[in-house]
Amino acid sequence: MKKILAILGFVVFAIFTVFASDWGYTYYKSSQYKETALPYVEMVIPEISKWDTEIIKQHMPPESLQNTSDEKIKGIVLHLSRLGDLEKFEKPEFSKIYSVGKAEEDQRNIVSYTVEADYENGDATIDISVLEGQEKSFHVHNFMINSSALSE
Repeated sequence: MKKILAILGFVVFAIFTVFASDWGYTYYKSSQYKETALPYVEMVIPEISKWDTEIIKQHMPPESLQNTSDEKIKGIVLHLSRLGDLEKFEKPEFSKIYSVGKAEEDQRNIVSYTVEADYENGDATIDISVLEGQEKSFHVHNFMINSSALSE
C-alpha cells in the first residue's frame, strides 16, 4: 500500500512539474514581447477592423502580399466586414511563438495572440500572428476571425 501511494505521489508531482514548467516557459516567452509585439497587436486590431483592404495591406509583410492576390484579400475583407464596427476588445493573450526561415540568418519569429472582441453584429475571437522584422518592428503575418455572426 505504501508503495502504491509513493508511486501515486510521484506521478502527481511529475504532472504538477510539467504544468508548472509549461506555464513558466510560456510566461517567459510572452514577457519577451510584452513591450514590442503586444502593443503592435493592440494598435493593429482597430486598424484591421476598419475593413479597408489598403489599410490591411499596409500591415502585411511583402512576402504575404506576393502570395495573396488583391481579389482574394478583397473577398476576405468583404466577408469579415459583416461583423460591423469594432466596439471593444480585450487584452491580447499570448498564444505561441515559432521561428520561420530556411537558413539561421533568415530566421524570424512569429508571435501569436488570441483576442476576444465585440463588434457591432456580434462577438468574435481573433487569432493573430505577427512577424518580427528588423529593429523589433512587426507585420501582420496572418489573422483569423471566428464569430457566429459570420456564419449567418
